[in-house]
Amino acid sequence: MRSTCNKMSCWVPKLNRCESPGPLHRAFDGTPCTSGMWCQEGKCVKNSLAPVYEGACRYGDKKGGWALRGADYPSSCEDVLKKFTWNCYEEPYKTDCCKACATVKAKFGQEKCEYGDRFSSRECRPSVCGDRSWRTYCCTTCSDVSKKN
Repeated sequence: MRSTCNKMSCWVPKLNRCESPGPLHRAFDGTPCTSGMWCQEGKCVKNSLAPVYEGACRYGDKKGGWALRGADYPSSCEDVLKKFTWNCYEEPYKTDCCKACATVKAKFGQEKCEYGDRFSSRECRPSVCGDRSWRTYCCTTCSDVSKKN
């Protein structure tokens, strides 16, 4: 398993991506590697001075752009997920856009429907809610329909 401590990638603005220069580029001592732990001589070790945080989103959203249909420029995680919240159910968005997905989850936050409908409003409309599988895919739309009935 590759650890942040023994091989650190760095954001290169000119290239608009992360680069890992080589095997000798390990993280500096004191770089957080997981909650309550940090890097020391290339290994992730427990330390009472290391930052403690919840969840797996220790570095926030991936920098750089995502291709968004109809946009002339790369879009941020936040821009993509405002329009297509269902991407949070899938990789790479779930991991690479962890901060933006946490915002989406806070908005919807239902059990088994963390990020809202799994399809667009074009597919998820009240008329499909009679079908059990569609109720799963269109969990927000169908939940709203059942509340009205």
